[in-house]
Amino acid sequence: MEHINRVSVSPAMNYSLKLRNANKKSGEAYDHAFNYVCSMLIKYEGKQKKNRKRRHCSIPEWYVLLYLSDGKEKKLTPCYTEVFYDCANASRNQIIRAFKSLHGRNLINKYAVGRNVDYSITHLGKSIVRQVFR
Repeated sequence: MEHINRVSVSPAMNYSLKLRNANKKSGEAYDHAFNYVCSMLIKYEGKQKKNRKRRHCSIPEWYVLLYLSDGKEKKLTPCYTEVFYDCANASRNQIIRAFKSLHGRNLINKYAVGRNVDYSITHLGKSIVRQVFR
């Protein structure tokens, strides 16, 4: 009897009881978030062709708008060397042309001249991104 009492109050037993009686809500929250992200991707990919036609925006231009959507000033080079390097629908030249065409359409701002150029998204560009994700 003394052995059973020592085992029932041991740290290992307390730890295993905590695991068994743990709150299961964190797994449910993860499942809910996972299902939300999956459904959002399905809806987005299902409407991608229609959104590109409606917005007159190519895939590389859309990638640039997403890259700049947080509103911070960013450089052009990391966009294609780090973020979209392995992307199937955008090469280095396509990303560069997308930056130029979006700047020409006033969807992004360009700061400085030469090699140290920073870009940021305008309110018009942000509105396009928001409309696509509605």
